[in-house]
Amino acid sequence: MALKAGAPIVPISVSRSNKIMPKGKFVMRPGVVRITIHEAVATEGFTIEDREKIIERVRQAILAGLEKDEWPIERSPMPVG
Repeated sequence: MALKAGAPIVPISVSRSNKIMPKGKFVMRPGVVRITIHEAVATEGFTIEDREKIIERVRQAILAGLEKDEWPIERSPMPVG
């Protein structure tokens, strides 16, 4: 949608939430969540053929806002639609 509209994508990272509510648990612990709003990734002038390049830029921005232990174990493709 962003590519078709030429609209920028603003990546957002949410970090440390796994320490507050661990995966698979229904218990919340006190803590601080860090939300990082990254610089917008421009899409104007790009085409659908550039989709993977844009996805990778957004992915790298999101990873930059996460702690290393929060990175995905395996890099699976982000959903595109």
